[in-house]
Amino acid sequence: MLKPTILFWNIQKRSIPTRVASIIKHYEIDIVVLAECRLDRSEFCKEVKQRSGKQFFEVGYVLPEDQKDPKLRIFSHLRGPSLRPTHVSLHGDVVAASLMTNGGQVLVVGVHLPAPFKGTKELSSQYVTRVASAIGQIEDGAGHRNTIVVGDFNMNPYDAGMTGKLALSAVLTRDQLRDRKYMSEEGVRSFYNPMWGLFGDRTAGPPGTFKLELTGDANCWHMLDQVLVRESLALAIEDLKILDSDGTKTLLTKSGYPDPEYGSDHLPLLFQLDSTRIAQNG
Repeated sequence: MLKPTILFWNIQKRSIPTRVASIIKHYEIDIVVLAECRLDRSEFCKEVKQRSGKQFFEVGYVLPEDQKDPKLRIFSHLRGPSLRPTHVSLHGDVVAASLMTNGGQVLVVGVHLPAPFKGTKELSSQYVTRVASAIGQIEDGAGHRNTIVVGDFNMNPYDAGMTGKLALSAVLTRDQLRDRKYMSEEGVRSFYNPMWGLFGDRTAGPPGTFKLELTGDANCWHMLDQVLVRESLALAIEDLKILDSDGTKTLLTKSGYPDPEYGSDHLPLLFQLDSTRIAQNG
């Protein structure tokens, strides 16, 4: 595809097929990555077909034996060589699919990390280090690093698990990816994190993706849902936004926070991948 549009949403086990289908129709979505999704496959795909006219399918993964409910699910109208599953982690918290674009193969990796608010920061950092290693192994198997990682990281862009060089090493500017002095440490593979640009109320859209009041923290908005890209895709991500509407109705309460009664306690992310701007060095 030339410019696939990708959606991520943690729907928190809610039965909201009409909400997701409405977004697919209104924003012309090609690939949907859902976390905490218990939607019935056939009913959801039927709803999407009725609303958008597109026939969606689930990208199938073989789950580990102890995984009854997948943590992540991918749906798309693309099939066969255009979009195929490549990996699911032992814990089901990382899934990957290979997307064929006009600019070559791209890895679409979905993640759903555990909540650090229920544990310790140290445990979360160790967990993220394992996830970062798993992503690197997926890239090594694919033979390239044209990688998008999207999902619910359960961390903010500034947390150690996101920025640490031994963790996800997600930097705030594209220039840092080109700084070979910064990147000279052996084994470090960094991401560009464009979500920094959506933080706060000086940009269009909501100031974060999730509301949570923590003891001792003055801020209640958090950016737990994020998209990261390797250097080869840093210029290819376009129209990145946090959605506050499904195209017909707001996803926010009257107070301006995510409305779990209508949608989810997380807000969805949307972006386009311009395959003509993929750098041929991935």
